[in-house]
Amino acid sequence: MAAGADGVTPAELAGRGELASAALAASGTGVWLWDTTSGIVQWDAAMEALCGRAPGTFDGTFDGWLSVVHPDERAAVAAVIDRAVADRSACAVEHRVVWPDGTERWLECRGQALTDAAGEPTGAVGCAFDITERKAAELAVGTSLTRTRVSRDRLAGLQRLSRRLAEAASVDGIVAAVFDVLETPVPTASRAVWLLDATEEGLELVAHVGLAPDAAARFAVIDLAAPLPGAIACRERRTIVVPPDGDAVAAFPALDGVPRSSPGFVAVPLCTESTAIGVLALGYTGELDDDDIVFVETAAGQVALALARTMLTDALAHRAEDAADAARAAAAAAERERRARQHFEFLT
Repeated sequence: MAAGADGVTPAELAGRGELASAALAASGTGVWLWDTTSGIVQWDAAMEALCGRAPGTFDGTFDGWLSVVHPDERAAVAAVIDRAVADRSACAVEHRVVWPDGTERWLECRGQALTDAAGEPTGAVGCAFDITERKAAELAVGTSLTRTRVSRDRLAGLQRLSRRLAEAASVDGIVAAVFDVLETPVPTASRAVWLLDATEEGLELVAHVGLAPDAAARFAVIDLAAPLPGAIACRERRTIVVPPDGDAVAAFPALDGVPRSSPGFVAVPLCTESTAIGVLALGYTGELDDDDIVFVETAAGQVALALARTMLTDALAHRAEDAADAARAAAAAAERERRARQHFEFLT
């Protein structure tokens, strides 16, 4: 993600329709824009819905924004956003919002500072996701793992993954986080992540640990329609497990002749609310029980949301940079025209 959006004001950004176009980028994603010069905060309809407000009822102030944040987290949220603007940087914060009827929902808010042509901060633009289901899943997994006396390492792993993902600002950072967390609780020999390509008809291998070189080369790109575990997991949005004593080639003939780094493997889709954006595959030794599968699926859910969030935030930053480039080009053209007029007037 870019460090800042130079040379574009919040008014120019809003005028180019950034809020509307960004809202269409992902279902259920709210977009906000804060102009620190005027003090005006803009929310799109999705942002109002995330905060339990009817369209057009948000008062457009920063205090009005903070009023929907849970009282226990208001100071922290304000500090994070203020610091990002002051430092001309990005920010991320998870917090609860309280709806008018008392309902509490969890949001993850990401933002990017905006600056003018002189590099002075002028506000921030960002987006928000509802992560209530993720928070509930973390709690449910914690309860399940505690009840079945599974190692506390899994609980600590999910908590560590949540913290790492909140801090990650790139796809590489997100993948590194999940690879690190899955190294200990689950006995894996290999870990790999494929993401949908630009055509959404194939999966590209973006990172792996422990894959045999021949396998990594052969499956660098996977046709989404292929009869392979990862492709099936992604397009059908379900986990595929091949136990160590299972006949993988009989189940998936396309694997014939491919060296395996482990006797068993599991492919878990990386799903947002609306679609699957990739797959997490693990080669494992020993046995995976139901709690292991729940743990990996919960981790994959966290990773999918983090990836979707980062991709959208990067898109917002790129749009802001494009707007800044357009503003600078327009200013340069105006200056050339002014000089040309002065030169003509001098000659005449």
